[in-house]
Amino acid sequence: AGEQTRSVALTFDDGPSPYTQRILDTLQRGKAKGTFFTLGNQLAEFPFPLQRAVAEGHAIGDHTWNHADLTKLSPSDVKSEITDQASGVQKAGIPRPRLFRPPYGAFNDETLRVARRAGMLTVLWTVDSNDYKATDPAAMADAVLAETRPGAIILMHDGGGNRTVTSKALPLIVRGLRKRGYKMVTVPQLLISNPPPVQQDAVLRTPVA
Repeated sequence: AGEQTRSVALTFDDGPSPYTQRILDTLQRGKAKGTFFTLGNQLAEFPFPLQRAVAEGHAIGDHTWNHADLTKLSPSDVKSEITDQASGVQKAGIPRPRLFRPPYGAFNDETLRVARRAGMLTVLWTVDSNDYKATDPAAMADAVLAETRPGAIILMHDGGGNRTVTSKALPLIVRGLRKRGYKMVTVPQLLISNPPPVQQDAVLRTPVA
């Protein structure tokens, strides 16, 4: 996003999971909002964290059904990965996602076309917490805070593996951002308060978890 205000977006991929409630507890205590890019195959087992997230003002995005690399799938399979997740979210009593994040940050023109036709905005990130390989919560928090600038979209994970380090680092990140004068908002709120440049190049990302 742009740099008009000291606002940033905390985003969480690969949930919902057993760690999502703890993430929500931390956001609630810190009066911060987050955006959760969720997997369809997790919805049946963990519907309640997402219902809580929506009730508390967080945003829910589409992260496909199976966390597949969409650049390696046929157009029809790409469509199924995205739309099946969206349908699953609705069946769980949650509004249909309007945001989409491709797994691994991997996308091509077909990925973007399908997402647009599904009425979704494709969202990547500008700060990677690398939490999927982090071992020290304090070091992870320090790295995130050092890279954060106004308009940042920060990538973390609430699912897809053991997220104990993320759960312990998040309170440090939230407190650190507060001390630096940042407001933590959802991605839709960020794009309203900090509109991105009209021309913004999409850069293919190194695959992440």
